[in-house]
This record gives sequence, structure tokens and C-alpha cells, in this order.
Amino acid sequence: MTKKNNVEILHKEKTNIENDSEIEHKKNPFVFNMSIDTKKKKLTVDRGSEVETEEGVFTTTISQIQEVDREEFLKIFTGQIKFYFDLSQTGFKLFFIIMGLYQKQIGGDEIYLNFETAKEEAEKYESAISKAVYYRGLKELLEKKMIAKSVKRYIFYINPAIIFNGDRARFVKEIKIKEEEKQQEENLKILRSKYA
Repeated sequence: MTKKNNVEILHKEKTNIENDSEIEHKKNPFVFNMSIDTKKKKLTVDRGSEVETEEGVFTTTISQIQEVDREEFLKIFTGQIKFYFDLSQTGFKLFFIIMGLYQKQIGGDEIYLNFETAKEEAEKYESAISKAVYYRGLKELLEKKMIAKSVKRYIFYINPAIIFNGDRARFVKEIKIKEEEKQQEENLKILRSKYA
């Protein structure tokens, strides 16, 4: 008998168990937090726990930890920012360039950025950027408060909650049933109980 994921498990006698599908569990393994390792990712699945809201709703948490090299981290991180901030392709392109520039500097809350530096950085990623794309992207990032102009020419302040040169990031997305659908379900339950 061994323990895995905080659950005692029984092995079939006289067999060499190759994978988890052959393990016989003494208790339900899904009532505990589980870690599932894949080639590049680690998934953690947590059963429902009461959230402190007026509804007192139970939730399931599925989180993923993925180890990647610095270049892949930059691509995944900027892709998630594009999604969360609803960036256009133009805004995304300039944001990616800014992240590339910022990753090379140590600390600080500002960045030197003009069309020429953006063009040079884009070429490092085998990409190109036109002046029109640069200025539209700049306008979008300023409007979405990802960067801010400084009084110095070509110097922009970065929003440190979004632009950083750390080595990890966590994005959380909560999926919730619309209130009107919940109310309809509740009304159906009441009707069923009256006529049952």
C-alpha cells in the first residue's frame, strides 16, 4: 500500500503497475486536491469549497502550471494579456515589442520607445512594424492604461501590474451562470416541488 495525492491506494498483487489507470483506490481520490503531471504542464484540480458570497456557491478550481523557456513565456504571457485586455492585433503587436524591450532592462518603471526602437525590436522577432501600426498601437496602449506618456520625449511609464520582467504570471478566469438562468432553475424547482 502506498500514498499518492493524499489517498491510500492498493496495488494489484504480483503485477507491475505501469500507470495510474491500473491503481485500485481505497477511497475516492477525487475528494482531495489532485496534481496531474503531463509532459509540459502540471494541472491541479480542487474540489468545490464554499466561496464567501451571499449565494454561498460551491466552486471547482482547475489550475495549470506550465514551465517554459523565456521566449515561450513572452508569447504565452502577451497572448493572455491580448485576451484579457481585448487588444487589437495592432495593440498586441506593440505590446509584444514593449515586453521584449522591458525584459532586457533591470527594474525601473519607464521605457524608451519610439518608432525606430520598435522597428528594431520587431526585426529581432522576424516581424515588421509600420509607422501607422506603431502609432495606432501606441494610442490603444495609452487608452487602455498599459503605458503612460512622461514629460520626457520618447519615455513612457509602464503599468507594473501588467508589464514586468518576472518569471511567472497567474491569470484567473471565473465562469459563472447568468443570474436569470439561476432564477429560472430555482423557479422550476419550486414548481416541481408543488406538483410532486
